[in-house]
Amino acid sequence: MIHEGTHCSLPTITWSAYILKNRKYPKSTPLLLFDPTSFSQWIDEIKLTKKTKGGVFVRMENSKDKLARARKEDLVAKTMKRFDARHKGASRGKGRRGPVIAGVSSDEEDKSSDGDFEDLDVHWAKDLCMRVAGVSLVSPPASIKYLTRKAPKTQLGPTDNATTNTLLELSRWLVNQNQAVHPVNERTSRPSLVIGEDAADTMADYLEFISIAPHKRDNILTTLLQNDIDRYKMFRLLSIKDLKGLGFNIGVIAKLRSNVTRFRSHLAQQE
Repeated sequence: MIHEGTHCSLPTITWSAYILKNRKYPKSTPLLLFDPTSFSQWIDEIKLTKKTKGGVFVRMENSKDKLARARKEDLVAKTMKRFDARHKGASRGKGRRGPVIAGVSSDEEDKSSDGDFEDLDVHWAKDLCMRVAGVSLVSPPASIKYLTRKAPKTQLGPTDNATTNTLLELSRWLVNQNQAVHPVNERTSRPSLVIGEDAADTMADYLEFISIAPHKRDNILTTLLQNDIDRYKMFRLLSIKDLKGLGFNIGVIAKLRSNVTRFRSHLAQQE
């Protein structure tokens, strides 16, 4: 079996050789042995490098996998023929006799003796049935040409960022849900997601606690509140990229993200 599989016109068994600790024929990309010349190359490399460890891989396709693939190819071929027959049958019915008569099953269409049915040109399915070399479920025949389209340009949102900030959108959604549950006729500031907590004051205290320079606090606080970031705990969820998108430098970002636990302990001690 090994001899026949190796020397038949389309070999079903492949041989490949490798040399351990060798860059030319490593185990990850072994040399394919298919004739005396390739075998000599392997032996010569062993002599040249004086390596004593290596091996040979003998591989054969699993016959069960081959049968399973053939069954799938047959199924695809039959499905394509049935689809094409139904489509062309409907076109002939509309062109000659008006609409297709209701109640005619797909099986009856498949059994049609019309000459057009015999001449169906379903390239891929036909080549699959005929076992054309190189044609498979993932490899179409050369007669089928592919046309490519350019991907549509993604429209940018109202912000300057190329992508929408998911966490900020989630925060806005939560704020809207909170407003729907607890509507207020007149509001001077955005509501906090934590009942009873003054968002602006707490955020200002947090900026002071993490030693943000006094001349920067107002601008940072305004930017955060305008983007619905009104809780210091949200900095645990926001990434460096998210905060960079708001215009903050890495020093400010590091302080905002690394002091959440300390500030929470600080508030607990004050209570």
